[in-house]
Amino acid sequence: MIFDGKIDLNVPAEKAWDFLIDINKFSACLPGIEEVKQIDDKSFEGVLAATVGPISGKFFFRSTIVESRPPEQMVVRTEGTDSVTKSA
Repeated sequence: MIFDGKIDLNVPAEKAWDFLIDINKFSACLPGIEEVKQIDDKSFEGVLAATVGPISGKFFFRSTIVESRPPEQMVVRTEGTDSVTKSA
């Protein structure tokens, strides 16, 4: 599953950055997020409910910030498994 896209925000970059690094605020904007927990200053994990074609399920994920240049760029690696087949 790939999430990709772009949005333009009419706010200062620093304000947008502060929002993105607050996982509780940011995750509230993501459809399907059922649970999210901060692990440390670079990692978080959670549960995403999603439907892909005729299949619905929950996906358990862990995300880690691998590159960060505030307030311009953030690279996040996310890995997870589904609740049915446990496939990655």
